[in-house]
Amino acid sequence: MATVIRSLGINGIEGYPLAVEVAIIAGLQATTIVGLGDAAVKEAKDRMEACTEELSYAYPSKKVVVNLSPSDIPKRGAYLDLPMLLGLLVESKQVRPRIEDWQEIACVGGISTTGTLVGFNGVLPMAIQAHRMGWKKLIVPEDCANEASLVKGLRSSPVVPSQR
Repeated sequence: MATVIRSLGINGIEGYPLAVEVAIIAGLQATTIVGLGDAAVKEAKDRMEACTEELSYAYPSKKVVVNLSPSDIPKRGAYLDLPMLLGLLVESKQVRPRIEDWQEIACVGGISTTGTLVGFNGVLPMAIQAHRMGWKKLIVPEDCANEASLVKGLRSSPVVPSQR
């Protein structure tokens, strides 16, 4: 069964809910990202692989399939790196969510090959949409925290990953 991480996308100036589904299946080591992602989205597989090593996690030696749903809306940018990485780490059982209501949390953000989170433009419409969806918390890179905090009723948590 795949791990599903809540996230958000941006289409014009509107945010929309998005699910990042990560499955690790039998097969040769490869990572496939499907769901109409642009070049920046497709390049996430290399950032995830480098980031996991930098943070002392193990990249799966099987086939990794990432589905960005809904699949009929184009995704642009690296803001889906963090939910893809989190999904990979949860699906490979290297990270276990510590809170029961983790499905009420969404996350967005880029990652670097050094393991740091990277900010991006457009977090405010995403935060507004998260609030509309009734989600309680939005995890964002530190660079995006002030913008995300403008949405009342939504807790935004700036995150800086640390080594294990």
